[in-house]
Amino acid sequence: MTDKKTPPQQPRLFPVHSKHMTLEFDAYDSELRCTVCAYLVEELGFERRGERVDGWDEGISPSFVRDGLELQAGWSHWADGDYLLAVCPHGDQLLHDILAAIRPDLSFHPRRGEGH
Repeated sequence: MTDKKTPPQQPRLFPVHSKHMTLEFDAYDSELRCTVCAYLVEELGFERRGERVDGWDEGISPSFVRDGLELQAGWSHWADGDYLLAVCPHGDQLLHDILAAIRPDLSFHPRRGEGH
């Protein structure tokens, strides 16, 4: 039997029970997720806050926080990988903007100068 690796899928953005948006990357530690995380810290000035906690089928990573805006981060087998979760309307918009900057080839091209 051959082991075929499933190609990465386009990330998905949808509301969760809190009515805020979550962006699922459909992969664990993907290059795309690492690029988005670096963009949040290096370009938009977010800080990472919190502890990393790993469970059997899900985990919590430090959140991205800046000026009252927070994106929670983590991974889950239910999400098939890593995710970012907004906790406010500005976070919802930021996740929409991030998804809009992801090309079909999974490269990330944000518009510069978006202050969020």
